Amino acid sequence: MSSPAWAGTAIVPTTTLAAETGNNTSAANTFTAAGDGNAGAGNVSKVDTHSLLYPGNATAIYAHVMPWWGKSSHINIGYNSQDPTEAQRQVSDIASRGMNGAVLDWYGPDSFEDAAIKVFANAVLAQPNFTFAIEIEHGAVLWDSCYPTCTATTAFINLANTVAQRFYSSPAYLRIGGRPVLMEFDMAAFTVDWNQVQASIAGNPLIIHYNPPGFTTASTAGAFGWLSPKTLDVEPAGYDGSAYLNYFYQTAASYPAQHTVGSSYKGFNDILASWAPTGGRHIEQNCGQTWLGTFATANHYYSASHPLETMQVVTWNDYEEGTEVETGIDNCVSLAAAVSGTQLQWQITGDERTIDHYTVFISSDGQNLMPLGDVGAGIHAFDLSAYSFDPGSYRLFVKAVGKPSLRNQMSAAAAYTIAAPAVPDMSVSTTPGTVTLTRGQSGQLQVSVASSGGFSGQVALACGGLPAGVSCSFSPAILSAGSSAGTTMLTV
Repeated sequence: MSSPAWAGTAIVPTTTLAAETGNNTSAANTFTAAGDGNAGAGNVSKVDTHSLLYPGNATAIYAHVMPWWGKSSHINIGYNSQDPTEAQRQVSDIASRGMNGAVLDWYGPDSFEDAAIKVFANAVLAQPNFTFAIEIEHGAVLWDSCYPTCTATTAFINLANTVAQRFYSSPAYLRIGGRPVLMEFDMAAFTVDWNQVQASIAGNPLIIHYNPPGFTTASTAGAFGWLSPKTLDVEPAGYDGSAYLNYFYQTAASYPAQHTVGSSYKGFNDILASWAPTGGRHIEQNCGQTWLGTFATANHYYSASHPLETMQVVTWNDYEEGTEVETGIDNCVSLAAAVSGTQLQWQITGDERTIDHYTVFISSDGQNLMPLGDVGAGIHAFDLSAYSFDPGSYRLFVKAVGKPSLRNQMSAAAAYTIAAPAVPDMSVSTTPGTVTLTRGQSGQLQVSVASSGGFSGQVALACGGLPAGVSCSFSPAILSAGSSAGTTMLTV
């Protein structure tokens, strides 16, 4: 990254301090930091999430979206999943982070979530190159199907056919090789004849199953990874769940013909969930390192020559289980900036591995900002001598732009004063300061000419405005003024 330079730099604000530090996500402005590690709505890096994967990747990245907010059985996070405006904000935010689409939890044809998904699916149509897929939750079998008066197999077939009828016709529905993708969550809790399911459901979907056993499920098209939290009594310090991810990718390697959906997450803490055990289950966020580590684990197994087809972000907005990345992931970073001469310098507290780059801003009023340029992580100085600002008092800010979905951090204002340049000038003095003459007399004064402000040159001397009958002359009449004063004799 580089900083532009030009002469006569004008301050032309293109953003504001409020915009660079305020909520730039689809999270509700009213949402504040929660006890499960979810950060309050704030300013989040929109660097493309693909940058965390191996170079040359073409992995499709999907955000796992929970469409149940506004339902009385869930906590209030400040928005309703059935609100079309909110759905559009979510789609735009997901896309702005470089993700390719969303996987949506579906709980049956009569559920709150079904209505919310219809709203979301409509919002997707306005976002280019954005697709979605449905994941049938085991709760749909339990609470919105013919089960248990029918078998779980029949229940799933009926549910899958409803999904096909309601969503497969959307031009934005996710298809691989022309076949719609249908995911299932935790159906291993039931006895399901998957061969019968595949033969009986409409649309000939690719069924992607939950967790590593999904690779060996009958008629499977593949499996998706999730995460593996632990209760506090068995959780080791700094636990990041990476052992589960390694197991998932190692299992996937044995089934190269099947579709693998990798997993990335920031952490887990379900103490706000009504279903959580005492003390909750946990995966520590480790100030953003867990999030970065989930991508690093995938990069260990995949490369441009051995690509990962799909990655799922677990999750976009599960606020109750502490996995949401919608509000951003706290990287525990702070900045302090100061100016020394024409160098803006800053110090960082926290782990710089969570920083993508720094952006420097200048402001005349401390509120309206103009970006001066970007520098990469590891650089903590910015040369101001390349700019030609008018004399005055300015404020400089340094923004630490996080890696994808990590929180951005802004420094406090650093004062920057540009003094007015000295104006070339000269001064004239006489010794003595006055002379008194009577008619017929003459007198002399020594005249000194001194330069200031860098003035240098010749000065021609003459008298003007003399009374009648009075004349004057200088010897010499031209002086050279520069680093030392020039003198001449004035005769009156």
